[in-house]
Amino acid sequence: MSQEQPGQKPSSNLVITLEDVAKTAAAPPAYGAASAAAPPGVEAAPRKPESPPAGFWLRLAAKLIDLALILAVIFLVFVVKALLRSLTPREVWQIVQQSWVHILLYKALPMFIVTYFIYTIFTHAADGRSIGKGICGIRVVTPEGNFYRPCYFFGRFLAAGFSLLFLCIGHIMAGFRADKRALHDIVVGSRVVKG
Repeated sequence: MSQEQPGQKPSSNLVITLEDVAKTAAAPPAYGAASAAAPPGVEAAPRKPESPPAGFWLRLAAKLIDLALILAVIFLVFVVKALLRSLTPREVWQIVQQSWVHILLYKALPMFIVTYFIYTIFTHAADGRSIGKGICGIRVVTPEGNFYRPCYFFGRFLAAGFSLLFLCIGHIMAGFRADKRALHDIVVGSRVVKG
């Protein structure tokens, strides 16, 4: 066993010296820490500015564009089905007049719900925006900041359905909050932002 000289640093890594404490205190801050904690003379990495929140009217316009697209697709499906059955426009109109409630409740409404469900989840999971949001220049930002998560947007879709209850108050509250978040955004932790 070798004897240590006075003033020599111990060879064991388990001993913490004042030099080690000073080095640790001067270490750069962890990722995401405040720039004020950076050592003097060292510039902190610039933080990415947050995008401004999308307002209520911009979100409503995007939703109306999405609804118009889905209704146009459903209308085209009915037209193609009528053409495949070799019906004239007059015969189609007579059928609609006679059983419009049946068509609306038992054919159009279920088709609308299924189409809207698939469209909403997969367009948002692909890029954080639907076609309507893309036209309006807004997008959904998840808490992690990433997309490609259909399960996350499925939960957001269900929460948005909950926001429709009680006269759409969950959606309307986005117009009155400073951060412009609707009830379903608060539930799942998402934000709708410009850009």
